[in-house]
Amino acid sequence: MAKKKKEKKADPPAADEPSPEPTPTEEAETPPSEPEPEPEQESPPESAEADAKGPAASGGGSGGNLLSLALTVLLAGGAAGAWFYTDKSRAEALEKGAGDLLASVNALAEQGRFDEARNRLKTLRSGDLAGAEAAKGGSGIAAKEALVAAKEKELIDRLRRDWDQARERELARDWAAAISTYTTLGAAGSGATVAAPFHDSAKAGLARVDAKKKRCDALADGKTATAAGDWAKARESLSAGEAVVLATIEDDARAFLATDDDRRADGAKEQEARDALAKEFEAAKSAVANGEQRRTVLEEADLAFKRGQWEEAGAKYAAAKALGDLDAEALQNSKVCEYETLLLKADAAKNSGKFDEAAALCDQAGALAVNDRWETAKADVESARKRAQFDAQIAAARAMEKEGKFDDAIAAFRAAEAMVDGALAADARLPAAGIADCTVRRAHAASDWDGVLAVTGFTDAVQPLVDEAKAKKTAAADLTAGMVAVPAGLYKFGDDADPQASPAFECRVEEFLIDAREVTNAQYREFVKATGRAAPKGWDSPDHAADDQPVVGVTWEDARAYAAWKGKRLPTELEFEAACRGGAATRFPWGDEPDQSKCNGKESGHGKPLAAGATPANGLGIHDLSGNVEEWTSDFWQKYPTPYAPRAEGKVVVVRGGSYAVPLDQCRPGSRSFRPPGDSRLNVGFRCALTRK
Repeated sequence: MAKKKKEKKADPPAADEPSPEPTPTEEAETPPSEPEPEPEQESPPESAEADAKGPAASGGGSGGNLLSLALTVLLAGGAAGAWFYTDKSRAEALEKGAGDLLASVNALAEQGRFDEARNRLKTLRSGDLAGAEAAKGGSGIAAKEALVAAKEKELIDRLRRDWDQARERELARDWAAAISTYTTLGAAGSGATVAAPFHDSAKAGLARVDAKKKRCDALADGKTATAAGDWAKARESLSAGEAVVLATIEDDARAFLATDDDRRADGAKEQEARDALAKEFEAAKSAVANGEQRRTVLEEADLAFKRGQWEEAGAKYAAAKALGDLDAEALQNSKVCEYETLLLKADAAKNSGKFDEAAALCDQAGALAVNDRWETAKADVESARKRAQFDAQIAAARAMEKEGKFDDAIAAFRAAEAMVDGALAADARLPAAGIADCTVRRAHAASDWDGVLAVTGFTDAVQPLVDEAKAKKTAAADLTAGMVAVPAGLYKFGDDADPQASPAFECRVEEFLIDAREVTNAQYREFVKATGRAAPKGWDSPDHAADDQPVVGVTWEDARAYAAWKGKRLPTELEFEAACRGGAATRFPWGDEPDQSKCNGKESGHGKPLAAGATPANGLGIHDLSGNVEEWTSDFWQKYPTPYAPRAEGKVVVVRGGSYAVPLDQCRPGSRSFRPPGDSRLNVGFRCALTRK
């Protein structure tokens, strides 16, 4: 029994392929067996993009299922298909289906659905569809396979470029650009299997960039707090930054780079970037530590500056500058410290006679342009230089005079006279007096009394005065016998290391004469015999009574009385020290180290005074100013005042020089001691001095 003709319902077309033409309805004879049931028609897709979104969970999506069903029917052939199509219509349908299937591959490739595209091409390569496509004289399958491969390569290359660009921006700390690029990478090639690792990499990259940004932001906050001096906040920010964990990148898209060398290069760059960031944190932490230390040093510098401790303050400011930049006030203070220190050094050099050095230091201070005190300081240096040159010239002239070189001495005095200017006006009489003295002495040395008279303005009418002058000159020669001249000049006194002799200072002393040896027992016996004064108690001791030993056991008044009897006086404290130093700047007259062979001190072991003059003379030819016996001076004891001035009265008198009974250290030129005026000891004697006329 013939059946009613059936009409096949066509599937709705996929979004990416043309709809197949409907198959014409034909009458067919009833096959000998039961006809196959009509295939179940699936619901059409909701939109034209349904097929383009890929296979559903059931496998293939709506468009793919319908197309597969059509192909299955077309390819079935045999008895089951003969009733449905004629041979012609079947061939046409196969050609049309193959073309549509090829066309759908384009859309799938553009959407990155490369696995689906390859599956459809695999279907085309099997059965009658391949023949149908070939019958048209085309090579569409191979072309589409090449297209799919090219599109897949193009996507992978683009993903790699995006990943490289994201990494470059990440390594360059361009966080906004890196986030944008990783976001783009995470959305690119959606649905493509090959894009999945890059999507994972983009997600990991975003997390990594976020962590790095947090760490760098914390670093920036720490630096800002450091600049503001908020050390606690700076440390807190830096600690928070270091606590941020940076994930590794071993399992992300770096594994899909082209070569091992590329992977190693990227890993090296990442490690280099992380090392650089770690170094920045270390530098920032050092800056915090340096900042705190710098603040402490600056506080110490400011305190020293306020106290006028210029050298110490300058060193502190320099130390602070080594730890970081100084503000304008600190820089100015540092400049002032350098200026004041230079002036102090210039003053010290001037006082030491280093005038060129002192002038150069003043010029250095002037270059700092702090104020104009450097000009005054330099003028003082030049005045001191002239004073020193003048004193040296006078001393040289007197040395020539002493040697009897009167003509040379007169020339030297005239040279000194030419040096006199406003600063030396008070000393103008010195060279004039020297010239007159040399002229008289030259005439006297030649026994040219007429010459003496001519120089002094005497005439024959006053010959008795000439005779008297001769007598006085002879007496004066006797008076100065055994005495040594100590030249005028600027001398150093005191010792900063000795509480009783500090502070050390400099003072000018005019020329004077002093005995080359202590007054001996023999000399003092003449005084006792002539005046009836009581004998000193030292004569009761056999260790102290020898004629050539210094007289000891005398009071201060005894010593003054003897000096007056001789027409002399006791030396002042400063005269004694100036004579003791003998022109040397060392700790002892002979050097800086004690030497018991040159001084009769306690260490020498004699236990009594040696004969006057028994120890070597100093540079001026004076004996026993250090050691043997202490010696009375004319001054009352006082702590050194500033400026120095002798004391008019007091309870104790200064004794100088040390003795056989005290250590060598107390025999230094700068060492001081004192005794009550009525005291008489077996280690205290004296010598006389005379003002140079």
